Amino acid sequence: MRSVPRSPEWAIIVPTAWQLSVGSDVSEWRFPETSEYAELCVGADWLSLLADGVKDIRRGMGDYSIGDTDRGDLPLWFWW
Repeated sequence: MRSVPRSPEWAIIVPTAWQLSVGSDVSEWRFPETSEYAELCVGADWLSLLADGVKDIRRGMGDYSIGDTDRGDLPLWFWW
């Protein structure tokens, strides 16, 4: 992990692989912090927001995140 410039309380995690799965609970959001690989499991409620985020990146839009972080899981950030 490396610190984000001028923000020591945040860190950048750079995984080497990403696994995306759809969970059986429609509101599921599970994105645990790990440094080996990123494993995101989302419910159906998140699929349209995830697709919109990818589309926004392609349009040069971003600088926002999605995710249910109340349980301590990470948000997924979209950067152009």
